[in-house]
Amino acid sequence: MAATIVLSNQKGGVGKTTSAYVLASVFKSKGYRVLAVDMDPQGNLSFSMGAETDGCATIYDVLKGELKPKYAVQKSSLVDLIPSNILLSSIELEFTGARREFLLKMALDSLKPYYDYIFIDSPPALGILTVNAFSGRLYSGADAV
Repeated sequence: MAATIVLSNQKGGVGKTTSAYVLASVFKSKGYRVLAVDMDPQGNLSFSMGAETDGCATIYDVLKGELKPKYAVQKSSLVDLIPSNILLSSIELEFTGARREFLLKMALDSLKPYYDYIFIDSPPALGILTVNAFSGRLYSGADAV
């Protein structure tokens, strides 16, 4: 069962994406099965990992329930990644139903048996995307304080 680690801070430019990229890469180099999830509509983690984001399955499709999570995973020599793109920015308006804060957790639960670690890069905000990231986590920076 995968340990899920969220990189989060409400301020932008503090190293969340860089930390997610480096940690995921280091854990992969140590032989662990690693999945990175880009929950930021800016998609910088996806870009950094060389992921396809235009016309491809993303975390947005998974959260909307249009796609099973395993079909959004892009395999690479770096780490496996579920990418993001700008469409994710509309999520606040689209998801208004009950339990909307658990969509990511429910999606990741189906992937946890296949990975040792899941790293989630969250957006620089305290909206529903960040709440989803924390609902699916096992560890966060706040746990270390």
